Amino acid sequence: MTIFIIIMIIILLIYIVNQISREKAKEWYNKGIALLEAGRIEEAIKCFDSALDIDPGYAEAWVGKGLVLVILGRYEEALNCAEEALKINPNLSLASGLKKICLEKLLGK
Repeated sequence: MTIFIIIMIIILLIYIVNQISREKAKEWYNKGIALLEAGRIEEAIKCFDSALDIDPGYAEAWVGKGLVLVILGRYEEALNCAEEALKINPNLSLASGLKKICLEKLLGK
């Protein structure tokens, strides 16, 4: 019985830490969006990178980073971000749109 309780406590702690990490990643993402809207591009990309450092499975953060990279004219890197986002969430329309923009720029359309 004691081992069961210890295992349950460990599982609960892991869950709590995961939730805290996701919230922190979301904070970085939201800050990145605000900075992007304010035109503070270099700062925005750092925020998206921080979100992705915490949660590499955060598809929207990949899209945010990709948008910044498009603004900077770094289309291949932006395409990679779009593809990462689509691996995580194949139905994310923002990632599909980002990928389309990148391909158009890279193919000169």
